[in-house]
Amino acid sequence: MEPTGQVTRVLHDDHMAVIGLLGRLNSFITAHRKAGMSDSGDAEATLLFGDLTAALDVEVVAHFAFEENQVFPLMVEAGFGDICDMLIAEHVSLLSMTERVSSLAKGAWADGLDEESWVEFCRMGAALAEDLTAHAEKEE
Repeated sequence: MEPTGQVTRVLHDDHMAVIGLLGRLNSFITAHRKAGMSDSGDAEATLLFGDLTAALDVEVVAHFAFEENQVFPLMVEAGFGDICDMLIAEHVSLLSMTERVSSLAKGAWADGLDEESWVEFCRMGAALAEDLTAHAEKEE
């Protein structure tokens, strides 16, 4: 998409930033899934978990709220209510996933993860990377 206005440019930049972060998450999980949390590379893990929690707790939530409160009402007025309903339903599902992945990332960042939590982080993180990337691409 070629952003043509300030709002579309900001939304586009948000989408590209989250897609990039989710790519990092997916690469990290792929590289470290079998080794476990203890062999995940402290500097890489610390940076990723910090970026991940900041994005999931603040940026994604604010982005979704902006779309739902400012953009989608305009789209509904223009006759795109069905699309907005679908995107809002995805937001609800994605927010539930972001909350869990963020919680696991905070635990990993602070204390590390036991084997069960590491497996859940890998499973939920990979699912979030796939679903939120698809959502951002759909909105693009």
